[in-house]
Amino acid sequence: MVQSFTDLRIRSGALYNDWLSPVRPRIDVAIDTSSLAAGADDVRTAIASQAASRNAAVEFGRVTGIGMQWLNPTVTISFPDGTRVLYGPVGTD
Repeated sequence: MVQSFTDLRIRSGALYNDWLSPVRPRIDVAIDTSSLAAGADDVRTAIASQAASRNAAVEFGRVTGIGMQWLNPTVTISFPDGTRVLYGPVGTD
């Protein structure tokens, strides 16, 4: 089934709006070459472990880096009201 550009644009816009304002807080770890070299995979694992041990009602996602390699690894927390907070550099502690 081929969709029109307009249909794709409407659908992608709705998905993007849902992503901007998640139902539960979402923790996104930037995953790209430079962040992986700085330990982003270990940070993601540590955050997921802490969230599970606390039974936290959060979602996890992954995003690309924001171009500030000196801040790697970076973590963005998005809240249901649309607020987003960027942290970096984040360690496993």
